[in-house]
Amino acid sequence: MKFDWIKDQLDLNGFVLVRSAISVETCRELAQCLDPFLNAQVSAAGLRHVLMKVPGVLEIASGSTFRQLACHALRSKAWPVKSICFDKRSDANWLVPWHQDLSIAVRDRHPRPDFRNWSLKEGVHYVQPPVEILQTMVTLRVYLDESGPESGSLRVLTGSHRFGRLSQSKIDQIAATAEEYVCLANRGDVFLMSPLVLHASSKATQPVHRRILHIEFASQKLPDPLKWCFESSDFK
Repeated sequence: MKFDWIKDQLDLNGFVLVRSAISVETCRELAQCLDPFLNAQVSAAGLRHVLMKVPGVLEIASGSTFRQLACHALRSKAWPVKSICFDKRSDANWLVPWHQDLSIAVRDRHPRPDFRNWSLKEGVHYVQPPVEILQTMVTLRVYLDESGPESGSLRVLTGSHRFGRLSQSKIDQIAATAEEYVCLANRGDVFLMSPLVLHASSKATQPVHRRILHIEFASQKLPDPLKWCFESSDFK
């Protein structure tokens, strides 16, 4: 499958949907790995650090299609640095307001003036890096289930990634004027987006399984002594 066109669309809109990028069989294998962990998950925030926690997922996600999508999106070598799995269902049904994905996961805390808003989640350090680092990243959202209008689908604001890090007042301004795209996806589709693009989702009106494997890829090292929390040699 040729992905040469992905970078241009990503630069223009901040997102791109690639239809049938992953086989149904691969989706089934990923779901079989993830379901025992998702069923034990008590938080609606999603299952964090999937590539580290869930046996089998890294091996599957290290396949050539994932590698090609990320590398074409960034036109560079790329590797996964953060992973979450979301499952919006009847007992875990949430909404998320307009926001950007500004935090990255790092191995240890090393304060620097250009890295701010440190936090600790499940024993892992998170921090907001300079916007230049976020501009060299891309997120792959792999749809393991269909996401229709009733599923609380992801919504994004076209072109909002071009404004950099946004204040709440600027977010409100863009949300009132920008074109909204609703990601209606089928099993096996992959939605790629910039961490800086504004996105949100509503509660599902008919909540069923809506499992999405969310993997953030980077294409550059962090400044010493900071290190990405997760870096797999399988992707390099």
